[in-house]
Amino acid sequence: MIDETKVPVNEDTETTIYSNLLLSSNLEGYIEKPNYYFHKMDDQKLAHLDLLMLTQGYRRFSYKDIIADKAPNLTFLPEQGIDITGTIRKSNGMPLDKGRLLLQIPEKYYSTTTLTDAEGKFKFSNMVFKDSAEVIVNARNNLNSKDLRIQVDGEAFPAVYANVNAADDILNIDSTLNTYLRNSKMINNNSLMLREVVVKSTATTKKSHLDFSALSGLNMMADRSTTGDQLTGCGGLLVNCLVSSGLTFVDNNLFITRTYNQGIRVPVEIYVNDMPVDIAYLNSLDAKGIESVQVFNNDGLSGINRRTNTSGVLVIIMKEIKKVPATQAQIKELFAPTNVVTIKPKGYAVERQFYQPKYTGPRTSLQAQDIRSTIYWNPFINTDKDGKASFEFFNSDDKGMRKIVIEGMDKNGNFGRSIYRYQVK
Repeated sequence: MIDETKVPVNEDTETTIYSNLLLSSNLEGYIEKPNYYFHKMDDQKLAHLDLLMLTQGYRRFSYKDIIADKAPNLTFLPEQGIDITGTIRKSNGMPLDKGRLLLQIPEKYYSTTTLTDAEGKFKFSNMVFKDSAEVIVNARNNLNSKDLRIQVDGEAFPAVYANVNAADDILNIDSTLNTYLRNSKMINNNSLMLREVVVKSTATTKKSHLDFSALSGLNMMADRSTTGDQLTGCGGLLVNCLVSSGLTFVDNNLFITRTYNQGIRVPVEIYVNDMPVDIAYLNSLDAKGIESVQVFNNDGLSGINRRTNTSGVLVIIMKEIKKVPATQAQIKELFAPTNVVTIKPKGYAVERQFYQPKYTGPRTSLQAQDIRSTIYWNPFINTDKDGKASFEFFNSDDKGMRKIVIEGMDKNGNFGRSIYRYQVK
């Protein structure tokens, strides 16, 4: 149920139970305005539907099978649960026949067992657990279990195809959905502000040339500075990325670009932290370990250039590697047993409920105005034995036309759709 004054809809372009089950799901190509053929049908639309079918046609129906009442083979059975499959092998690569496996889901206090076939394959069928739940597959209850290797099959993903409905993409939603976006902005403006939350933390200090005594006397601020994040795509040679820092690489030397263009062919002095290095050492560095690159046009009061007969200073600050002793659990994880596998497969998501306002007691000044665009939505309405059903909802505070769309299907596959409108004054 929607407020039509806030969500204007072109019924010809809608996706309905008719257009989806009877048309779009059976054709492979692009269908412009699929609901056009089912909305207020007349002889002209039936003729247009014939032209569409002559252009694309049904692809997966055989009239001989239909006449012979032959049902098609089912490629995918209805899902009853999640299957976890895999293979267990010995250390020599041979499969383990009739191997015993134990599956555990700790957070559900659930466990089950199974046996492998002659090819060492196992399968736990119809499992039900929520997404990212920890699942343990254990093969310890076998002879010489330390020599066993468990391999769990990966999850299958559908192939990526070109979107046949790319022509329906909206490039400028600001104009097309202007009415809906204006209402969404009003809802956000009427929202209640949360209380202020103060987060206290200390600022992270970054290393610079001032932290090294060998570089004392250089200017407080570098003439050019580059962060390590900008060097991630350097590839094999770090010097390839130093051009953006105002340097020129010629004859296996680095020069300040400005002085090099002026005819001064004197290379820069290179430091990694507080250690002077050459070009060969520079090319051995991994760009991921660099904190920053600082370039100085002159040596200031340090005397570095005078001592080494160079011009300018290049300082590369490396990231600090914190040495933390490995715990027993971390060491155990490095040498995890091969006969026990812990996985986190994709499970089922928790069912979400459609939001409905709660009106209890008299209205207060703190209660915002109800200007929802979608009034009600419920995909689980079941009828009784007489085909009747009921539901309750609250209208929004705005006046205007409301549109109710009801779509459904019975146990025999018969489906229908109905639209009802009413005015809120």
